Amino acid sequence: MVGKQMRKENRAKVKAMVEDFYTKNPKTAEFKGTAKEEAMKLYMALMKEDTGKEVTQKQADMVVENMARQCREVVIAPQKTNNNLLRKAEGELNAYSKVEKAKYSAKWNPVTNPRRAADREALRDQHEEAYYLENPGAARANKISESDAVAKSKEFFNNKHFFNDHYPDRPDLHGQSILDAASDEFISFHAISTTLPPEKKDKETFAWNTDKRQKERQSKGKKRLLPATETRRPVFPGIRAHDHFEAYEIYRDVVEANAVLVEHTTQKIFDHLPWGTVLWRRAGSGKKGSQIPGRVAYAYIVICVDPSKLPPPDSERIKKRQKPSPLED
Repeated sequence: MVGKQMRKENRAKVKAMVEDFYTKNPKTAEFKGTAKEEAMKLYMALMKEDTGKEVTQKQADMVVENMARQCREVVIAPQKTNNNLLRKAEGELNAYSKVEKAKYSAKWNPVTNPRRAADREALRDQHEEAYYLENPGAARANKISESDAVAKSKEFFNNKHFFNDHYPDRPDLHGQSILDAASDEFISFHAISTTLPPEKKDKETFAWNTDKRQKERQSKGKKRLLPATETRRPVFPGIRAHDHFEAYEIYRDVVEANAVLVEHTTQKIFDHLPWGTVLWRRAGSGKKGSQIPGRVAYAYIVICVDPSKLPPPDSERIKKRQKPSPLED
């Protein structure tokens, strides 16, 4: 994983040079000459430093040329289009542009996503069977259905004594369930799952409001800052989530996939509520979890009972908020 991360960092540094070129030149300009040579040299040097292997001129040229296509987003040499592809006019959007990528995704995601999901499910089943072959004495994991997960989530969120027990100084919320308070938009909250034990849960339950650009990664004895393209944007910039939010356990299980399913169904139950009350972009988009028993996994709700004290959320996160996904009853 470290090697993969290093390759991403290397590409980000080189791409920054290409982007700088196109901020100073028109989009129709061809990326060539000294600027391209310097970008290729940087890529070759970084890959040599991190992998110990030589990158050929041809390999570096291919990487840098693809970056240039991504940055300019328009066709500049239609005569070079492969014969089996549609030839566009000069100046039209190329396949690397955001508009064309969105069209491609809209067409093919409904086809490929179910296949990939089935492949992941089959791979998890293979890992599970391999685990039981190696550990014949281990008890078989009991997987819960989505309807069971919904029932367990609602059992927690329909508790009318939650605010009485945890927020005695908020009598205005006493007698309400979390479901009631959320529907009236009196709270802001996130649903999280993690395999970290309760005493270490803060590392994961508040990670959604951290800025990974401030963190370093150790590799081969060197500290490297994560590139901006590989970072998470905090939901509420400039605050520590610990100062405004509290984490409470919803559910725990020895099967991580079950805890993750409770997290996802919790998000789906509340997904119709507006951004600001719920703080996820898309319900159920996180990892699916291992089905192999062994360590306890937890589902948490991270809640703020006074949203008026929160700063305005990051505008880019709001733009990426996706439409509610259907909940299977």
